[in-house]
Amino acid sequence: TSKECPKSLWEIGYIRHHRLKDLAGAIRAYKQILDRHSDALEAPKAALALGVVYHKARQNEAAIQAYQDLLRIYPQTDESPRSLLKTGIIYREMKKKTEELAAYEQVLQTYGQTKYAPEAKLLIGEYHMRAKDHEKAIEVFQELVGEYPMADKAPEALIEMGGCYRELRKCNEEMATYRQVLKKYEGTDYAPKAKFEMGECYQIMKQYPSAIEVLRDLVWKYPKSVEAPRALIKIGLIYRQLKKFDDELAMYQKVVEHFGNTEYAASAQLKIG
Repeated sequence: TSKECPKSLWEIGYIRHHRLKDLAGAIRAYKQILDRHSDALEAPKAALALGVVYHKARQNEAAIQAYQDLLRIYPQTDESPRSLLKTGIIYREMKKKTEELAAYEQVLQTYGQTKYAPEAKLLIGEYHMRAKDHEKAIEVFQELVGEYPMADKAPEALIEMGGCYRELRKCNEEMATYRQVLKKYEGTDYAPKAKFEMGECYQIMKQYPSAIEVLRDLVWKYPKSVEAPRALIKIGLIYRQLKKFDDELAMYQKVVEHFGNTEYAASAQLKIG
């Protein structure tokens, strides 16, 4: 019947999954596709979705098994590298470090020419960051930027690299990394993040005028960014360090005035008193 065709079952599974939040119903629909229509175009999508739903249902072992089945049955599909990335994230949650890293590395080994390779590199770098091996993380992030400079994960890798340099107390290298973001990826959401981190770096080095200048420039160039109200609050805190309390108050008032619909306005209001 039409209700049992793979396209209809996919739509049923999707609706139960995303709109009705009926995870058990979604699992049934996705399994029906795999059991009855394993050659259909919807089958790899259903296999991936099955893993996602199991993960949402906190059935991690079942999710991993679904992803492994996907890799075995549909190795050449777009869903296969995605399943490996998702497997690695589940292993991270389970604190199975060896298995997590192996999943990301398998993406690079088997699907290194796909658009998912940069994400795998980023996740490997973040893995080393969590292990406090910042030198290794920097090496991985540098490889990502060098091999995939046009990938959307490249500026994110540079931001993460800057954080590693901060942990290593290498301020000059940290600043150089943020400048790369501003030079190469000025039109992305990572540019204001880089500006904000530069301001923090100057603050850590107690170069307060430079910190204020960079943060003011952030607000002027990227007024609609998430970092803009954060920058104003940061400037206020720097003025407090300089005992310029009127200037500090003015920054908090700007946050309330211009960013009243954000969480930062509430924080600024508390500081105003």
